[in-house]
Amino acid sequence: MRGLEAACTVDSPDWVIGSGAVRIAVWDHLHGYEKRTELADIDLVFFDPDDLSEAREHDIQSRLQSALLDEPWDAKNQAAVHIWYPEKFGYEVDLLTSSAAAVATWPETAVCVGLRLADNDRLIIKARTWPR
Repeated sequence: MRGLEAACTVDSPDWVIGSGAVRIAVWDHLHGYEKRTELADIDLVFFDPDDLSEAREHDIQSRLQSALLDEPWDAKNQAAVHIWYPEKFGYEVDLLTSSAAAVATWPETAVCVGLRLADNDRLIIKARTWPR
């Protein structure tokens, strides 16, 4: 919840928190862990087709870090995935159209969920639908 609240203050375009941070929070709760499993980072994805630069990602990540100092962040613009993906993974991918569309492409089904906190403290859930 602290991560969602911090992300609200930064208010990146079309943002969600997803991947491992969501999976770990759910699994820790389901297994009754009293102490939270340490996170590698909090993955925040956003969608900004008007600025595909790495500087934009670094700006968002820096603002997130300032909003919640004691957690590591990783911010990625999903509008830019098609640019760096071929070099990193060896094949091209289609242009994404939103953060929700990006979440639906993540390969591990347990992390195909993104969360956003709305202005009225309502939780918005973006998740892959099956069949894919």
